[in-house]
Amino acid sequence: MNCKNSAGFTLVETLIALMIDILVIILLANFYSDRQTEAHSLRFSDQFQVATALATLQGDQLSLEYAGENQKQLLLYSPTKKMEYTLKITDHKLVMQGKNQGYMPLLYDLQEGKLTYHAPYLDLKFSLHDVVFHEKICFRTKVKKGDRNEE
Repeated sequence: MNCKNSAGFTLVETLIALMIDILVIILLANFYSDRQTEAHSLRFSDQFQVATALATLQGDQLSLEYAGENQKQLLLYSPTKKMEYTLKITDHKLVMQGKNQGYMPLLYDLQEGKLTYHAPYLDLKFSLHDVVFHEKICFRTKVKKGDRNEE
């Protein structure tokens, strides 16, 4: 019997190519899954950071009141601590600083941000890792000494 040898792939070559393709697909799927997990973790971290900052600004521990504005920073007063604070955006951070004390960064890695006060709301607009946040916080206005109705 005279058989012609035709050019083509053998079964072994086809199986090896199939295994290489499957291996590449598995590696790409793992890489994509890791990137998705990392992005989700970053978003969760940013949301947690924002929630913590808002809790600090709205919390009963400080009971912050709006006291005014000075050179792109907000002045706040805490009647519970009897202390004045400034709130400003500097060096890609939202920072709250007590008078004659160190500063406390509330948010890190801000790409841009803006603080505006329209009575009685503090309007926070900022972006973290290409996600834009817009938050409003209601503050009481600082009561001057002669304005309190003391019984």
